[in-house]
Amino acid sequence: MADDLEQPFLAAILANNDDADARAVYADWLEQRGDPRAEYLRLEANMYVDPTRFIELMQQLDPQWLAVVTRRCDVVLVETGRTLIPLIRTIRELTGYGLKEAKDLVDAPKPAKVRSDLPYVEALEAAARLDATGARAALLPRVR
Repeated sequence: MADDLEQPFLAAILANNDDADARAVYADWLEQRGDPRAEYLRLEANMYVDPTRFIELMQQLDPQWLAVVTRRCDVVLVETGRTLIPLIRTIRELTGYGLKEAKDLVDAPKPAKVRSDLPYVEALEAAARLDATGARAALLPRVR
């Protein structure tokens, strides 16, 4: 996941996950080494400016590293897929919504937020459940 030189940066982030300064210093350090993870940290800091690029970048980076540095996440539905009944059922299970609310979410413009403010691993699991229905879900780090 990370080399020994990175450990102090990761330790600072783990100690206070919302410390923007620790993240900025780490991003600077990564950028000086030409590491694309610097872009991830900077995009996360400016989230929702370009969520499409952010989603692409998250899919390219090491999930273990993401689990350490990613703050809480929103799970968004990007595409519904062909079979809606399993998707609606899964949305109901993940959200506690009734049938109408779940169907409205499926019919909403995309991306549509399914769950908010989850720990990274829990958000990843929810997205995987949505993907298993044939839909496509993505994670967006939560901006505080």
